[in-house]
Amino acid sequence: MRAWTHVAAVFEPDRKISVFIDGKQAATLPIEGNFVPARRGSLTIGRTNRPQTWNEFQLTTKEAHFHLTTFVQWKDHEKTRSTRTRIMLQGMTDKTAGELVPLAKSWLQAPKMKLRSQAYRGGRYDQSERAYLVEATDPGQSHSCSFVVDASKESPLLNPAFIIRNWGNRPATLSINGRHWKRGEDLRQGIRRGIDGDDLIVWIRLEEQSPVEILVGRGEGK
Repeated sequence: MRAWTHVAAVFEPDRKISVFIDGKQAATLPIEGNFVPARRGSLTIGRTNRPQTWNEFQLTTKEAHFHLTTFVQWKDHEKTRSTRTRIMLQGMTDKTAGELVPLAKSWLQAPKMKLRSQAYRGGRYDQSERAYLVEATDPGQSHSCSFVVDASKESPLLNPAFIIRNWGNRPATLSINGRHWKRGEDLRQGIRRGIDGDDLIVWIRLEEQSPVEILVGRGEGK
């Protein structure tokens, strides 16, 4: 505590940005393009004094901000030749740090899903959606979707959401470990309509640290 740490960043056009901590290289980030410094407003550490708009990004011709901790610590969620996407969970809570550990584990190391229905594919957990993504292979079919989520103490299942693409416009029924769940505060669902098809979105108030069998069936009506 109360010790100074020297932090420096070196920008090399069309090559990389390097971060040095106490003279030792801590991280590098490959880049393309040139850095253009802010031309308006007083520059402070981490930001300018002019509010940012939604379409202003790092290393642009407009004033921008750069978070060193983001650069050094976070992993890429998606990466293309010209973009890098990094995500995090944000929000307000009255819980302690210890009480938030299961939530963090359920997002950072979500339990694997194992599909049992041949009429569906996918099952990947998408951190940006905070949901499991499944797709019906034949939009006109009427098969139920059965799967197991392999929850554990290190990979708990906490209030999961499931998106089943090409489901259609019919509501769903839900059973967990053989027990039927009624629609209400602990089970919410809706249909997201799109040009390419209608998707079912299901949210469940559920916390489990052991494998869970889930059956999503076809309901009546629209």
